[in-house]
Amino acid sequence: MIKILPVFILFLLYFSYMLFSSFSNKSISADTSSLGSSYSLTINILGYSGILISFVLSTLGSIRALSCISKSVSGASILVPQVGTKSFFGIVICETNFITCGLIMCFTMLIKLGEIQRKFKSDLSNISDISPRLASILGFNQIYFVTGVITGLCSYASSISTGIICSAVTFMDAKDPSLFFKLVAMMFFSGAIGILSFVAGYMIISAAPKMVHL
Repeated sequence: MIKILPVFILFLLYFSYMLFSSFSNKSISADTSSLGSSYSLTINILGYSGILISFVLSTLGSIRALSCISKSVSGASILVPQVGTKSFFGIVICETNFITCGLIMCFTMLIKLGEIQRKFKSDLSNISDISPRLASILGFNQIYFVTGVITGLCSYASSISTGIICSAVTFMDAKDPSLFFKLVAMMFFSGAIGILSFVAGYMIISAAPKMVHL
């Protein structure tokens, strides 16, 4: 999935550019409301793709991080059983990344995309030339797409780095328990990447309608 992601992103960006070119070169009248609706649905695919990428990357990051933690704990806990409970911090951080960037962010973006699409359909009969509105919706979806990609990548990187650090801390704690509280702060630094991306993404999608004058 990670290997084909750049190709998929480039394809969607090219698709977005072609749509924008078609809108800038011709105008669409309001009497073709069905055509406007189909254009709106096509443009929204870009925003939905950003939501999908954010959810998939958050899920993959949490799965791989938890897999890394479980392998380390299952090996070290044979000789030092108490390290199993100390991996709780890393597990909580990975699950927090998935819940914030994978569930809350995607659910919020879905709601706002639905609101924009319903507003566009209700305004079709009152607008003589819908091409400027379609261009605004395209810009809105481009913002959502980029936000979803950035949020998903940050969540993926945060979860993976947390899993690696938690695995290292597990082995270090098995060797010398006094090192645990000195190293556990490193997991929170890596986990902060996902939380900051969630906050930044939420601020961007909240301001997106004003950016494109919707």
